[in-house]
Amino acid sequence: MVTAAVALGIGAVVLLPTLHVAGEMARTALPYGRYRSGFRVPLGNLLRTLVPPDLPPTSDRMNQSMAFAGTGVALLAVAGAVQRRPGAALGRSIALGTALVVLGTPLTWLAYELVPGFPHLRPLGRLLFLWCFAVALLGGLGLGALVRWVRSPSFGPLARFEGATNRLRQGSGSTRDRPCGRRGRGSRSGGGDRRAGRPLRAPAQPAVARPGR
Repeated sequence: MVTAAVALGIGAVVLLPTLHVAGEMARTALPYGRYRSGFRVPLGNLLRTLVPPDLPPTSDRMNQSMAFAGTGVALLAVAGAVQRRPGAALGRSIALGTALVVLGTPLTWLAYELVPGFPHLRPLGRLLFLWCFAVALLGGLGLGALVRWVRSPSFGPLARFEGATNRLRQGSGSTRDRPCGRRGRGSRSGGGDRRAGRPLRAPAQPAVARPGR
């Protein structure tokens, strides 16, 4: 209870001025029926997540077709949506909630009645930035799942590549540890007879008799 009271007190610093300004805005709140029929996002516009909007970028297209997040990101988001990892539930919740609000479902009416200043938000396509955020979040999770799958032993091409790399490393290591070949007789660096296993000896000098005195 104390935490909730503190949160409401801190939020009131922003909520109360927002309510005051919203009441003095030039835009008047429309009845919900006109609001829903005039400013909701068509379902087909959410398919713009995969493809960019048409050109030129008019104000209507910018407000209703802002769901594009990148084709690759959207495809990875499909894989990320089925993951059971931290952040996946948050991404799914934001994507589903945003879609239900902008499409004119009963959740739109709930936001219209309960969220302060929501009737002045028009068109509803301006909320699609939350949809793009959710798609980007799920796309990151999908990319992580793809990287883990590629690095797993079950991924055939990578496993064969790592096996070939290990064999090359072992081959280079055995070649490096192999002793050098025997040198020929009279090698300058050895200084001896390598075949005999002992150094060469200088020939003995003949004894010279000394003359008597």
